[in-house]
Amino acid sequence: MSNFPIAHLKRAIAVTGPGVIVNNQVEVHPFLQNRKLRAFCDAAGIAVTCYMPLASGAVNRDLELAQIGRSIGATPGQIALAFLMQSGMIVIPSSTSSEHLAENISARELVLDESMMKRIEALDRGERIIVREWGPVFD
Repeated sequence: MSNFPIAHLKRAIAVTGPGVIVNNQVEVHPFLQNRKLRAFCDAAGIAVTCYMPLASGAVNRDLELAQIGRSIGATPGQIALAFLMQSGMIVIPSSTSSEHLAENISARELVLDESMMKRIEALDRGERIIVREWGPVFD
């Protein structure tokens, strides 16, 4: 599934039955953490794949992510990816270079402590990057 808000997921589950839908790919990044939708997916056994986990590069300009990154020798993008993965989500970051691809892959090795996770959780401001006049109303 892709871009299904809770209402659509409920209707799809009613049609298919529980356990058939296994993934929902939606916009999730440090600035749009989609907690309500993620909680529903978690309760329904649906994995969440983060679309645009680097927020179109905005994570690289964030001072909080940069500060956390400096403290453990990582880039802001790596911190964002590590946060999302450590929060139990699947990430599909895009990359414009082999250097960025290597950085993205190495984010799997990072471990953020509870304090870092809380600081990143606080960055959620409901900032949707993909805004369309058509399509579902998101949670």
